[in-house]
Amino acid sequence: MHIQFGYPYLRQPLKELNILEEEFIIAFHENFSIAPIYSLDTEMGQTDRFDWLKNNLSNEYEIEFYKESLPKVISQVLSIPDNLPIYIWVSENANEQTALLFTLYLLRERKNNICIINTAALYRRMFEKKAKKYVPFFSGEIILKELQAIYKYSQENKQILSDIDRKHFEKEWLDLSNNAGTLRIWENGEIKVVSEDYYDDFIIEKAKKLIGKKKGFIMCARLVGEVYGHIFQYIGDGFLEYRVRKLIEKGIFEYEGSLEAMRLYSIKFNVK
Repeated sequence: MHIQFGYPYLRQPLKELNILEEEFIIAFHENFSIAPIYSLDTEMGQTDRFDWLKNNLSNEYEIEFYKESLPKVISQVLSIPDNLPIYIWVSENANEQTALLFTLYLLRERKNNICIINTAALYRRMFEKKAKKYVPFFSGEIILKELQAIYKYSQENKQILSDIDRKHFEKEWLDLSNNAGTLRIWENGEIKVVSEDYYDDFIIEKAKKLIGKKKGFIMCARLVGEVYGHIFQYIGDGFLEYRVRKLIEKGIFEYEGSLEAMRLYSIKFNVK
């Protein structure tokens, strides 16, 4: 049984290895880098999370889909037969690492053998020359053949989590989820909770460079893409667009168009 987070990247590599029929995949579609995560295994916690998402992200992100998806995926995890080994695929970003902690907390009463496949760590080990230039910071970035090689290596070098390790991860989840912060980043090998406005100054800096001396409007989507391409964090462009709207509310930016979606409006600095 495989558990993965974010973009569903595992199906094709496993299918081509002719093992998809034997080994099942559970995929969390959530972005665990953002929004509240307190008591996320309960209906109350899920409601609080989705209320935040609905109130802050634009309608284009299909929040209702995620609201229906999370309870189903949790149920799938809790329904894994006790005799099946579980492989949890994770990379070095706040989304996948937070999701890992949540998954291990869900499995706290289970006796299954659990192995963590850290794709970033294995990428450095197995593709040393390429890794000197760039290490994919989320698992879905890794190309198919490399994912297959990582899978084979993980099967040949299994490291089953000990009870002590599992207890440590469970405590990490409780500590993290009790923090009311709504933005999590990956820094110096650990999840760090930061304030929502953490990237606001960087957004403003990038806007200044993009707008330049012309002082005219630029598309919000262009600004968000520029920022996202330089922060090397898996927080989602929807969160950055939310921060642009907050800067509009503060009077830093003015806009033209519709705030329904980032592709529908442009921004410039408010000179009033």
